[in-house]
Amino acid sequence: MQFLRTMFAAVLFAIFLTFCASNYNVSVKLQMWPGWEADINVVLLLLIVFLIGLMPALLYHSASRWNWRRRIDKLNRQIEDMQPENPPLVTPPLGEDGTPRPGQ
Repeated sequence: MQFLRTMFAAVLFAIFLTFCASNYNVSVKLQMWPGWEADINVVLLLLIVFLIGLMPALLYHSASRWNWRRRIDKLNRQIEDMQPENPPLVTPPLGEDGTPRPGQ
């Protein structure tokens, strides 16, 4: 599965590089406000729009990871609280006469 993900990423990167090479000198005029125009490269515009679109997904992903990590830590603390503070004492095995056997 990792190979397929790597191959898919490599194909997407190759398509992106081909697009960048073919549209390197193409500029687009953006009218920001009346009287404000910006000449921007198509490749740069594509990267900016991609990053703006990626931000909500990254924020959601990091928030959900934080939430899950917080829940797991809470459950781990509950498990630690359930453990006895002092482990029970192990009694040594007794001999036939009721006294502990030496060396065990």
